[in-house]
Parts: sequence; C-alpha cells; structure tokens
Amino acid sequence: SYVASVIEGLVAAQVWAFSHLNTDGEGMGQRAEKGYIFVLNMLLRPGLMVIGFFMASGIVTLLGTFFFQQMGSALANIQGDTTTGPFIYIGVIGIVMLTLTTLIQSTFNLIYEVPDRVIAWFGHGMEAKLAKEMDSKVESGTERTARWGSNAASSAITGKPMGANQ
Repeated sequence: SYVASVIEGLVAAQVWAFSHLNTDGEGMGQRAEKGYIFVLNMLLRPGLMVIGFFMASGIVTLLGTFFFQQMGSALANIQGDTTTGPFIYIGVIGIVMLTLTTLIQSTFNLIYEVPDRVIAWFGHGMEAKLAKEMDSKVESGTERTARWGSNAASSAITGKPMGANQ
C-alpha cells in the first residue's frame, strides 16, 4: 500500500505543482492542501506503521498468553477416552485456530489503523485501502476454510455426506 502511494506521488507531483497556481494572482490555490496532506502521509506513515506493529505485537503476546493459560484447563476437562473424545479434540483445535487467526488478524490491523487515525488529525486523512482489501480477502478465505473443516468434522461424526448437514 505504501509503495502504491509512493508511485501515486511520483505521478501526481506535477499536477500538484500546478495546483499552487491561482488565477487571481495572490497566494496559493485551494487545491494545494491535498498535496501537503499527501506529503505528510508519506513522511509519517512508515514510522506510525512501525509503532502500530510493536503495539500489536505486545497485545498479541498478552492476549495469546492469557488465551493459552485458559485453554489448558479446558483441554484437561475433555474426556479423551470416550468414543467422541478424539472428535472433540479436533473441534477444539479448529476453534483454537479460528480464534487465534481472528485475534492476530484484528490486532495486527493496528499497523494500518494507527497511521490512518493519526494522519486524520491533520485534516483529510488518507486510508490504506489496498492493504485493508488484502486483509479482508485473507480473512474471508480463513473463514471459508474453517467452515469447511467444521462441516467435514460434522460429517465424519454423523456419517452423513458433507452436503446433507444443512
């Protein structure tokens, strides 16, 4: 997303230079503000993204540690010696994977959210749309995989084909 913004800046710099012209002959044109916000975005975004990364890393470490401490007691209470025990373990592993994927995905969105929100304080903020679209594609793919795994486990337990569960 940042590389795309740099390329956009290289192309649009000439247009921005013309936006400083005013037909009245006094001061700068009204449209020059967007270019200055863009320059501010290019200067501040990398540092703010690094700050968002370190904040997200700390939050994931904190929440992940808490999550796994709580999961120990939940796994200890599963009855593994019954006929449904292995299937319950598979289901719990699926839930853990889905929970951790959601936790990591939503927490590391701070890499994009922190710069977007800080730069918005200067006026018209610029969002990292390309990166957010990529994240939403990864998230939807993960959710589809989790649903497929849930349907496969359910059909293995009940003995019905995967389409018959609906």
